[in-house]
Amino acid sequence: QQPGNHVKKTVLATASEDGLLTIHDPSQPSEEAALLSVLNVGIPLRSVGFFGPAYEGAYALTGNETMSVWHWDSAQKVSDVGGYGLRGMLSDAVGNAGWKSAVASIGMNT
Repeated sequence: QQPGNHVKKTVLATASEDGLLTIHDPSQPSEEAALLSVLNVGIPLRSVGFFGPAYEGAYALTGNETMSVWHWDSAQKVSDVGGYGLRGMLSDAVGNAGWKSAVASIGMNT
């Protein structure tokens, strides 16, 4: 693979009340082969998604207005953000300039 070329891969994220965000490859023939990553957020999850040029980042939003950001392939947590004002800060940033601005406003790079 040449630098700058991204292989398109379909992945599926699942999240639940147990605080686990799991990433699966639905093209695999068995459950064991399909499991790519398990991220222990530790708090019940409300919403999850992917970001980055190759969708290498995953975010998890919780019910108590915190967010964690992960590099899902390595299962490494990049950042935890939370506390008073997270919802307003993200809403303002996304409403004004989009997701990249929201990520930049909390000190992360995409």
